[in-house]
Amino acid sequence: ELVQYKANHGDCNVPQSQGQLGIWVNTQREVYKKNKLSPDRVDRLNSIGFRWTLREVAPTVPWKTRFNELVQYKANHGDCNVPQRQGQLGRWVHHQSSAYTANSLAQDRIDRLNSIGFKWRLNQASQTVPWETRFNELVQYKAKHGDCNVPRKRGCNVPLSQSQEKLGNWVIVQRRFYRKGKLAQDRIDRLNGIGFAWTLTRGLSRKRNDLPRTQNKSSSMKERASLLSTTVESLSIGAEARGDETIQTMREERESDDEVEEIGALIYDQVMQRRKVIRTKEKMESISLSSNLPERHGGKSKDDKP
Repeated sequence: ELVQYKANHGDCNVPQSQGQLGIWVNTQREVYKKNKLSPDRVDRLNSIGFRWTLREVAPTVPWKTRFNELVQYKANHGDCNVPQRQGQLGRWVHHQSSAYTANSLAQDRIDRLNSIGFKWRLNQASQTVPWETRFNELVQYKAKHGDCNVPRKRGCNVPLSQSQEKLGNWVIVQRRFYRKGKLAQDRIDRLNGIGFAWTLTRGLSRKRNDLPRTQNKSSSMKERASLLSTTVESLSIGAEARGDETIQTMREERESDDEVEEIGALIYDQVMQRRKVIRTKEKMESISLSSNLPERHGGKSKDDKP
């Protein structure tokens, strides 16, 4: 039956699901592995090309061949980071990294891979960039943008290049190390020398103490002034109905002296003028209400008939 199967299918690999013949073929392999199959049966099966193991070892590809494939890959893609899912070359690249980590890769192979820019770890590039290099990039950034507050990709609406994103991450790391007391003093001094801001506040491009007090007409101040003016106007409308209670609330919620100084006299004047308008309106309404009341003489109005 097996001879006939091979004549029809070209091999002796009968699946077990294919009835009794498949089960019998599998049994021959198991008995062979246990060295319990007689030599004459082994010879007869060998004579028809019987395979004792279905999973055959793939032919060994020379290291130089894979290396040349990697050189070609880099020429097409710009790097040697072949994904493992991308076939034999990807698995070979992963194996080189594993062998390097285990100190089992020959030095001549290490040298050849280094010569084409092979990254032993995918994040190696960001780890090995010298501090001085990033600092010089930050100096150039400040010369172009006026500050050292390099944005990061997360939460930034402006598209960033890959190099600018890495610089932004580097800036964040410097601040983090500074807060933890892990940044060397010479690096602190150099960053201070270019006006580096160590802390940032939400909604502002830099810490308040880093900005001169005289910049009352900056875009940030204008936005805050506009917001407060809108708030005052909204409160004034409600004040017509709530009277002195709203005015008292506005007084209690008035910006502190420091805030008034920072926002500018313009906002303070707007608040005071709005209060004056409210008081004037209330006074006029009170006078109007009094004038509309009928005069009474002896407990009776002039319109009352006897």
